[in-house]
Amino acid sequence: MKELSKFKILNYPNHLKELVDRKDTLPITIEMDPINRCNHNCIWCADNKIRRSRDMLDLEFLQRILGELYNIGAKSILFKGGGEPTLHPDISKFIQLSTINFKTALLTNGANLSDDLIQTIVDNCEYIRISLDAVDKKSHDR
Repeated sequence: MKELSKFKILNYPNHLKELVDRKDTLPITIEMDPINRCNHNCIWCADNKIRRSRDMLDLEFLQRILGELYNIGAKSILFKGGGEPTLHPDISKFIQLSTINFKTALLTNGANLSDDLIQTIVDNCEYIRISLDAVDKKSHDR
């Protein structure tokens, strides 16, 4: 089955059976927001005030939660926004730690990708999605 198939749930028959039987089921993929700050100021952003905050996960918390997620059988982690995840000062460490036990991915606006971070992503992530949102065609093309 293709990695990004819409039928991927079929790889997890026990989870599917739990859902069909209307039982609680544990997550397979975890979406994690390492930071609530963003380096863009998109006019359509629903969380613009939140995304100016200084809230972020610390490394100790991440290490603890990764252990708990592994113990419940989670398979993958997606680092995404509450903001722009690459603004977190420890995002490379977050990615490297998560790949010990999980398939790891990153969703970014791409504006903060340094050579070192790109190398970490290439070496550790299953995929990266770069959002190309823009307010108009001129901004998008730029």
